[in-house]
Amino acid sequence: MVGRRSSRGSCSLLSVLIAALIWPDAAISNVSEDDVKLVLLYKIARFVTWPELDSRGDAVFRLCVAGEETFEIARSRLADRQIRDRSIELVRANRVSDELACDVVYIADSDRDRVADLLSHFAARPVLTVSDVPEFARMGGIVGLSTENKRVQMNINIAAYERAGLEISSQLLELAVLVDGESVVSR
Repeated sequence: MVGRRSSRGSCSLLSVLIAALIWPDAAISNVSEDDVKLVLLYKIARFVTWPELDSRGDAVFRLCVAGEETFEIARSRLADRQIRDRSIELVRANRVSDELACDVVYIADSDRDRVADLLSHFAARPVLTVSDVPEFARMGGIVGLSTENKRVQMNINIAAYERAGLEISSQLLELAVLVDGESVVSR
């Protein structure tokens, strides 16, 4: 499987159609790259299992967003939505602190200078880290989203999600390019 490139790892028109179905108020011409990435983030979370999520006492799913503009888009697009039968609570990841508790952290490319701090803070915790910062998965993040020829591709770091104690569905893994540190495991 190494060296083989699958078209399943990329999304283009399909992503735009998914965005239009999920967010019908967004006209096709108005669907931005951020919209497509937020749709993917929303969909990705449905294929991940958190070890203690069901036993946790609260009924919210914490989605932390680093990147002011992306936070505003997420707030407008994800209001009243649910992930894993829990209401989404959007949290601004403005600074790293012990109080910053998240199930998913999305780091927008505009906040790339904070990647190392956020990854360090959430290392070995059951938190799904996702970003469109170039080479994010190779830097230790779990899911990196990259755009190539107007297609969004997922790169998943195997070691990072295993360290976090998360389970990722084999269906999602089949759609991604798998990386382990610096090397590509499968394409």
